[in-house]
Amino acid sequence: INPASRIHMAYAAISLLVLGCDFAVLPFVFAWDMTLSGWLRVFSAVTPCFWTIDIMVNFCTGIYRCGDLIMDWKAVARAYCSTWFLPDLAVVLCDWMSLAIGLNNSSVKMLRLAKLGRLVRIVSMVRVARVLRIVMETFETQLSDVSRLYFQVLAYLVFILWGAHLLSCLWFFVGTQSRVSGTGASWLDGATVVVQGAPVGILDASTFYQYSVCLHWAVSQITLGATDVMPSNTLERLVFACTTVMGFLFGSMLVSFLSAGMVDVQMSSKDKVGKLRTLRQYLREIGATQQISARITKQIQQRLSVQARLEEQDVPALGLLSHALLVQLRFQTARPCLQCHPLFRLWINLDNACMQRVCFEAVAARIVRAKDELFDRGQTGAAAFVATHGKLSYVVESFVASVGPTEVASGHWMSEAALWVEWTHVGRLEAVEESQVLVVSAKQLPATMTHVAIRLTALEYAVQFHKRIVSARPPLADYPTDLCVPHTDYDDIVASMTQAAQQTIALQAFDTYTASQHSLWTTAVARHKLEAEILSGRSLLVVTGEGSVRRVVSLVVLRLMNSEGALFVQLGDFKGSGVVPTCQLPGIERRANETYDAPLQRLLASGLDELLEDKVDLHGSHQEISEIQSRTMGVYTKYLRTVCSATMKAGAVIDAPSVPCGSGGVVSHSCSAAASPASGFFVDFSDRAVWAVRQHVDSWGLYAWLLPNEFAFLAGGAQGEQELKQWLSLLTPPNEAPPKATDSALGFH
Repeated sequence: INPASRIHMAYAAISLLVLGCDFAVLPFVFAWDMTLSGWLRVFSAVTPCFWTIDIMVNFCTGIYRCGDLIMDWKAVARAYCSTWFLPDLAVVLCDWMSLAIGLNNSSVKMLRLAKLGRLVRIVSMVRVARVLRIVMETFETQLSDVSRLYFQVLAYLVFILWGAHLLSCLWFFVGTQSRVSGTGASWLDGATVVVQGAPVGILDASTFYQYSVCLHWAVSQITLGATDVMPSNTLERLVFACTTVMGFLFGSMLVSFLSAGMVDVQMSSKDKVGKLRTLRQYLREIGATQQISARITKQIQQRLSVQARLEEQDVPALGLLSHALLVQLRFQTARPCLQCHPLFRLWINLDNACMQRVCFEAVAARIVRAKDELFDRGQTGAAAFVATHGKLSYVVESFVASVGPTEVASGHWMSEAALWVEWTHVGRLEAVEESQVLVVSAKQLPATMTHVAIRLTALEYAVQFHKRIVSARPPLADYPTDLCVPHTDYDDIVASMTQAAQQTIALQAFDTYTASQHSLWTTAVARHKLEAEILSGRSLLVVTGEGSVRRVVSLVVLRLMNSEGALFVQLGDFKGSGVVPTCQLPGIERRANETYDAPLQRLLASGLDELLEDKVDLHGSHQEISEIQSRTMGVYTKYLRTVCSATMKAGAVIDAPSVPCGSGGVVSHSCSAAASPASGFFVDFSDRAVWAVRQHVDSWGLYAWLLPNEFAFLAGGAQGEQELKQWLSLLTPPNEAPPKATDSALGFH
């Protein structure tokens, strides 16, 4: 069990609660010689069981040694046996002994053996030192200064109340020991109350009234107040004198503690007042206008009223840490945000020690207050920023366009381009409220990368990032900004890297995937098949920023429309003597070391140039993402489709020869669901122009214009697939001479 975990903190709180009940119940039971019946019997049985379990828990709880967490059970057991094991064992034995004696002697009479058992049980209070140490360490690390002050005041008051409770039990117990008093008298003899004209002794009153009288006396002793109960023998006077001295000490401690707290508050207030006085004097001396002076003063007052988050340089005690432990501290602080970026998560998995050095030398935490700017338009980008706390706002102010404020959430990367290229900011980033950001230095980052695989992937990532910045311009993409560079999704960039870099990334992702899978369907055969595909370059695996593993397939698709609103669609392929229906938009898979525009050029040059050369206007692009789980391998496949939108130029038509439709009947289908639900008409494809484009020696691609509802029907289900097969089966194979035809002479029905 990690001693800093939430589970251990909750257990420590429960231990403190049980210990508090022990502290309250045991003195009361011993002083009033209560019988173990009812809820006392249950409580007396529960607490020994709890502290017995506590011994076993301590054998399973890690320890800190010289700042390092030790989780080895042998080292933990040795440390526990040499420190708290014997005291805990003695206390638990006393608990069980007291329980056995009390249960066997539950009569009202005070048997000596029963008294001895209850006296021995009070020894269990020695465990308070260990439990309080755990609770105080937890509060020291989890609470702020103000919260700790409130907790300390509350703890001090609880301690005083427990002291009063203990003294009240002691005072009643001393009063019952009149035979060893020296005078034969006791304060209980003179403690009476008049009820309906008749005096009633305190021993004849209820137990609660007896306790309230003793508590009144104890509080009077602590606060040096008056009381109507006076000692009557030597032992009582000695106890009275000792408690008076203790009360004096308690009162002095309370006054000194409250005085110290008030002095701290006054010193803090004095410091703020002094700063504001100096500010006003400076503004008067420089001749600042009343308007700007008021704005400056209000902002300073607001910032002084809020306790600022501490930075590392504000904590002198960190200078006493060893270098290794300080490196681990910075890495632990920065890691949650850094690994939200899949590239940094990859590096952490490749070499944890190298990334610790990167976090120590190239990453720094920075606190920014409301209205503080991190960068402005025109400044040279020297670092990337990632928000870890608070709220930021970004405004684009470039020569191309101005975009309103965009809220930046925690975990979002800003100015990432500065890490990979010589970047100039095109907007302004400022804090909306007090925030914390991680600053990744573009200058220090390359110098700290000593791992070969990390340097390789960083270089490839920078090359592909640079290509996307250069190609990010209309019509295919928007201009890049500090928040977003088009087509720089991690999966998209990895799909464009060289095969060597892709294999390094995929093998690391494969190790992560196999280590996290425990299902029965993840067989060795499936893992070996996936590994073989990775090594051959047929599969690409990546680890996302959330830590999940995905297989990536990157495609570029052309969405071309003509003046009548029809889509240019690939109907299928002629392969040998048969036809394979597909009914999809023309597309091509991206190769290694390609950006999104290169596959598009390859697509247009792969035979389609005979149909579309100098006839297409490109308008833009967008990305569509879909995920499908593989049944054989279990891993999810992520399809990245970059859809390039285009239209035919005005007056342009496809005048290439089309494939004739052979005899055999009219190919038709009901379009009632897709086109006109009310009329339910039929569409005849037999006179629709279909063009064949050679792809390989014995392979031809078949293309045609389809209206969107026709495309949706043919590509959307079993009925559409059957109709498409029937249509394509009537087409004459393209190796036979086709007649001349143009799409301008063909209409859509």
